[in-house]
Amino acid sequence: MKKQYSDDNETRGFMLQAFDHATDEMMNDETKAEALQLARLYVGNPDMTESSPLFALMSGFLMGMYEGMRIADTLNAAAAEQAAQ
Repeated sequence: MKKQYSDDNETRGFMLQAFDHATDEMMNDETKAEALQLARLYVGNPDMTESSPLFALMSGFLMGMYEGMRIADTLNAAAAEQAAQ
């Protein structure tokens, strides 16, 4: 049985705040340009702007990928340290 949230708006608000926080912390001019380029390539629209919903989706994708790589690097470093002991 699926977990039911008492207030979907509260959950949605929390997720949006988390996304905004991650965007503020992780997105800089370089990563924004990369997200915009990926979004433009994906739909074939070279004139797409940062106001497009697809830009937000690509930004989320990039943040997830970067975090995944950071976590993998941390786990690899911990495994290497453990193996060296």
